[in-house]
Amino acid sequence: MRRSLLLLAVLVVVVTAVIGSAALLTVDGGTIQAFVIRVTVPVPEASGNPNPIPATVDIKPDALDKTSQGRPVTCYIELPEHYNVNDINVPTIELRVRGADGVNAVSAQSSPTGMGDHDGDGIPDLMVKFSRSKLVEALGGQSGRVTLLVAGKLTDGSPFEGTDAIRVISSSSTG
Repeated sequence: MRRSLLLLAVLVVVVTAVIGSAALLTVDGGTIQAFVIRVTVPVPEASGNPNPIPATVDIKPDALDKTSQGRPVTCYIELPEHYNVNDINVPTIELRVRGADGVNAVSAQSSPTGMGDHDGDGIPDLMVKFSRSKLVEALGGQSGRVTLLVAGKLTDGSPFEGTDAIRVISSSSTG
């Protein structure tokens, strides 16, 4: 009987761990007392990666005129100390826009790219470009201050992400 209760207790612990809960069990005189605590682990909505490397991103221009047929949008990506921007896998970089219809993504262009120190802070950054027309399409009807997320992976598969806000304007809005 005691062995059956012990096996049942182990089963309850395993099941609760799998479904995202924690259980504290005690066996007392042939009865099992259980205290279940629901555990919620936050997952970033934007990327789905639970622990991305926090990147600093600077998106240019700071104000994007949706009616302009201008040059591509430029993004400078810095990684924290102990990471190297040379390890960023450019084909994985996306600029993501959250809109009423979900998240729209624009892939980085394969060229031009460049290494430098855009902001002069002594930390190397990677410069990538995004299609202006594809970003305008991804923005949909949004205007005003919009936060954009830049996400990608390093060559070892480690995810990174960072955000920057731009002002989105069109000839019919003052943004």
